[in-house]
Amino acid sequence: GGSGGGKGAGAFGFGLILLILVGVWFIMPGSGWYQVGPNQAGVVLRFGEYSRTTTPGFHFKLPSPIETVMLPEVTTTNSITIGQGPAGQMLTRDENIVDIDFAVQWRVDLGYQEGVRDFLFNVRDPEGTVADVAESAMREVVGTSDLQFIITEGRAEVSRQTREILQETLNEYEAGIEILQVNLRNAQPPERVIDAFRGVDIAQQEAERAQLNATAHANRVIPEARGVAAQLTQQAEAYRDSVIAEAQ
Repeated sequence: GGSGGGKGAGAFGFGLILLILVGVWFIMPGSGWYQVGPNQAGVVLRFGEYSRTTTPGFHFKLPSPIETVMLPEVTTTNSITIGQGPAGQMLTRDENIVDIDFAVQWRVDLGYQEGVRDFLFNVRDPEGTVADVAESAMREVVGTSDLQFIITEGRAEVSRQTREILQETLNEYEAGIEILQVNLRNAQPPERVIDAFRGVDIAQQEAERAQLNATAHANRVIPEARGVAAQLTQQAEAYRDSVIAEAQ
């Protein structure tokens, strides 16, 4: 009887120690609970496989290594500049070359439930992917537009079309990336021919100025001529009336 009681006490002591270890293991930060910051999302993995996404705040999970958590920043706006160097030279529809320099602002797409999951697991290099797809989209838009349109009144339209194509492509990839804005910072002919294009612009401005001057001259001369014609007509009618009166 004594030996049996001793074995029971030993088992109880071992169980108590095990319970304490499990409790310490569970309450350790990052083991049984975690906290998500205001600019983060909590992505819980169960045995390495995606399980769920949690919002900012205090959350519980199964102890590690059963469940682990990733805390990516999802509200940060990222910016990348594209087009510096040879990558910025693009061919237009009218077979001219234009130097393009533009910036893309993007962040994790929180517009649908699995956006954070797609961002973490569907794209290996998000920034590189955005850069490559943005350059491809810009080349597509430039290739369907004329040079004069791109470097003058079409800058906003080029940016808008590029953003739409970029977002559609990333959505097809299920990349979990939202494109906030595409800013066309610079669009001009290559440096070695820019003087010729400036000459063309100056000639166009002079032509417009000459046309405006001609229109202003016409607007001044035509009313004067009409006034003189009306005066001559009145004088002729008066002379006619006087001659007829004298004849009668």
